[in-house]
Amino acid sequence: MDDGPGIPAELRPQIFEPFFTTRPGGTGLGLYIARELADANGATLELLPKSPGAQFRMTLKRASSAPTPPAVEPPAPAQ
Repeated sequence: MDDGPGIPAELRPQIFEPFFTTRPGGTGLGLYIARELADANGATLELLPKSPGAQFRMTLKRASSAPTPPAVEPPAPAQ
């Protein structure tokens, strides 16, 4: 659990932007990529309201109740 000072209010709107960093030598891509991956998979990644430390929540979509499509059989080897 992160119990540090958290993310300052003035920086919170920027943390998911590509190349935004406060660390010397940082790329600023970590949270950007994490959110992009979440979006690409139908999930959300959000920074929670100010609390001790920085806390994030990832919310995944519930799997649909649609039946799983049948597996595709590989073609028979040529003889």
